[in-house]
Amino acid sequence: MRTWQCLIFFLTIAVCMSAEVRSRRWISSVVRRLHTKLVHKAYYAKCLVDSPLTVIVCRGVSYGAGLTPEAAKDSARYYASATGDYRCGYFVGQCIIRQFEKKTP
Repeated sequence: MRTWQCLIFFLTIAVCMSAEVRSRRWISSVVRRLHTKLVHKAYYAKCLVDSPLTVIVCRGVSYGAGLTPEAAKDSARYYASATGDYRCGYFVGQCIIRQFEKKTP
């Protein structure tokens, strides 16, 4: 291998490993907010809550977990309604939804 090929190879490995660490850290922060445990193959959601009405007070971010991506988003809607105004669940918009998988040895 040439020097530049080795460099690209090692950079690719470093980027993949750091992305995996960031993903685990992201899921861990969502789990902490939900006061729950990690479940193999479960989906975790972090969603923005944007109420267009000033009379409805909502937190900016909501969290959810479920066995499907849709269930995780529905859970985030419930979280938004439970932690803010009861109508906040209607304003859950963009979500980042990731699936947790245990590493096999």
